[in-house]
Amino acid sequence: MMVGEIRYGETASLSVHAALTGHIVLATLHTNNAIGVIPRLIDMKVDAFLLPSVLNVMISQRLVGQLCQKCKQVVSAPTKIAEIIKKELAALSEESKKAAKYKEPYQVWRSPGCKECKNKGRVGRIAIFEALAMTPELEKIINDQPTENNILEEAKRQGMVTLRQDGILKALEGLVSIEEIIRETSEA
Repeated sequence: MMVGEIRYGETASLSVHAALTGHIVLATLHTNNAIGVIPRLIDMKVDAFLLPSVLNVMISQRLVGQLCQKCKQVVSAPTKIAEIIKKELAALSEESKKAAKYKEPYQVWRSPGCKECKNKGRVGRIAIFEALAMTPELEKIINDQPTENNILEEAKRQGMVTLRQDGILKALEGLVSIEEIIRETSEA
């Protein structure tokens, strides 16, 4: 069952009931990130004790402009941006750090525009993601008055790559603008 958007408690309640009766329910919910799903559903008066039974994975995504591969140019990251990159890469799980082999001085990309991209510097959009899985540990947190902070701690323990971290990794690959990633993930 696909629910276009859960905006109200009634829709949330019906979706939870459908999931409890064995239906696979896919739904959208407006939050700043995957961590915000649980508090948002509780705010909609869904009983917290039901959430571990009905939630499997919470995914957050944002679409950002994809840099034109024809005119992109590499530049050294400005000091303040390099500090943000360093901080976010340091917070990655050990497994993610091994996969992301970026070292200082960080290089980022700009696209000034060309004939290929109609002088926009962008060609389409690309998604940045984060995913939070339901675990026995997260279930304990939910059953013990969850806050975004203790959900975030569990997400870190799981090794979740945040929206900002995923975006920074894509910026270091030259797929997206680091400035857009920082702007789009300031609340995430």
